[in-house]
Amino acid sequence: MSSHVEGVNIEALVAAAEAGDVAAVRRLATARPNLNNQHHGEFGSALHRAVLRRDEELTRILMQLGSDARVGIWPHRDATSAYAIAVDREYSEIVAIIEREEDNRRARLSHGATPTRAAADALRQAIAEGRTAEAISLMEADPALIGACDIDPNESLVTGDGERSSGMALWFASMCGRHEIAELLLARGANVNTVVGCCGDALGRAQDEQMKALLLKHGARITVEQLPGGERGREIAKAILAGTMLGSSLDVANPTRKDLAEQMLWAAGDAEIVHLCLPHTTRPRDDPWWN
Repeated sequence: MSSHVEGVNIEALVAAAEAGDVAAVRRLATARPNLNNQHHGEFGSALHRAVLRRDEELTRILMQLGSDARVGIWPHRDATSAYAIAVDREYSEIVAIIEREEDNRRARLSHGATPTRAAADALRQAIAEGRTAEAISLMEADPALIGACDIDPNESLVTGDGERSSGMALWFASMCGRHEIAELLLARGANVNTVVGCCGDALGRAQDEQMKALLLKHGARITVEQLPGGERGREIAKAILAGTMLGSSLDVANPTRKDLAEQMLWAAGDAEIVHLCLPHTTRPRDDPWWN
């Protein structure tokens, strides 16, 4: 989706937030919801500007309009999220607003009757066939579809091994290369890091660089099972194993460096990464794990 329509763009939104212009922020963010979580270079998102201004009303409005307080500014994403900044600066009233609106958002997404199987399937079908207008219409008619696709096991897909997988809407949009739909799902609260059973997460299913860039901008984690190819993947592997970059795993919660190395070993298609990982495991050669 283009962010430059009738003067509504990320520069205008961030400038309005910087000026504390509540009316302009509400108008711009409502007109183009996909802008709420876009970043304008080192200035970050509109929510970053609201937090740095310690502006309670603006923070509340942006959170209510779908801004994600947990996405930081590249390359120091964890330390530069709007929430982390508010905590670090001890803006207790801003922290409270963010946490309260996140709770409200979760409640809205899970409130009331669970969307029917037919509704969830209709959304997935619209995504698969690239019928963007229909997908938007379905989400607008029933916003709980987004939440249900993330968290409700009754609205999941049964995978080939018989397990149920959730998080389907964003995962499916990523796999099908539906950039506009993915951007809308993210703007409306879809969890970028939901793991879909044995099928991985949205980033792992992304088929093109544009989709990968979109998901990374919204806080997608690079897991050791899904390192990029070539020299970039090797550099990331080196940094994770050296402890200079935070490593994540699809399969292991709170992994140690040994866990990360072993998960990389299983997934690696690169001989250099294999050699990097081997010193970090102490498993004997006859351990069945190697099989």
